[in-house]
Amino acid sequence: MIFEYDLTVPANTPETDKVSKTLKLTYGIIHQIDVMFPFGCAGLVKCHINDALHQVFPTNPNGVFKGSGTTITGKVFHEMLFEPFELTLWAWNEDDTYDHTITVRFWILRPWQLFIFSEKAWQAQGL
Repeated sequence: MIFEYDLTVPANTPETDKVSKTLKLTYGIIHQIDVMFPFGCAGLVKCHINDALHQVFPTNPNGVFKGSGTTITGKVFHEMLFEPFELTLWAWNEDDTYDHTITVRFWILRPWQLFIFSEKAWQAQGL
């Protein structure tokens, strides 16, 4: 399953008043994440993703994603096993002129799809 969300971050949005978006996902394990910054962001749009109060992407607590015309892709293993199946995207924009829209994409598999020798995987195959 692939989930994709856009967030438009207004110009002059300071970190102290950052914008957020709730990202509704589903039961499973996030195995890849993409964060896309369009050309023109010039590293001025910054973001991080939280699971409740805990920052999970990037992994380092004070880290941020930023870029310009780039897609940051990472192989991860983040469990979404209990409701609510949602993360929060937080972003701010140090550009004093333009709004910017960033995109995040999550690739999610069911746990049994990652562990192909599990009994559940064989049942899903009709074997």
